[in-house]
Amino acid sequence: MVIALIGVISMAVLGQFLLFYWRATMAVAAALPVSDRLRQAAGIKTAQICAADLDAVIRLHEVCPQLDGRSANLRGVKLYHLAVRALGQLLGPAMTSWVEQEAAICARYLATRLDQRIGVNGALWTQARSSS
Repeated sequence: MVIALIGVISMAVLGQFLLFYWRATMAVAAALPVSDRLRQAAGIKTAQICAADLDAVIRLHEVCPQLDGRSANLRGVKLYHLAVRALGQLLGPAMTSWVEQEAAICARYLATRLDQRIGVNGALWTQARSSS
């Protein structure tokens, strides 16, 4: 019984660590600059990407192909965003600023990933065009 309890607690702590690590990684990537070409393609008028721009970035992310063969799975970020929104609704107006901050981090993270993808796709396109 004690071994099972230790196992459950260890798994819970490991899960919490992985969530915080993933969140920190996402925050670091979200701090990177986003190019003007991405903001223009997504229809974002402001210099800083905010929570309101999340849907535009997701739509652009879904239509931009991944030419280098890596997966373009957004499920983790979307799930995190939904969980944050649900927690914000559950805890009420006191969490509004935190929810908006987390949504902005999600939007900026996706924007930087998409900006990197566009850069890689452009380089691959240029390489394929020059070798033809």
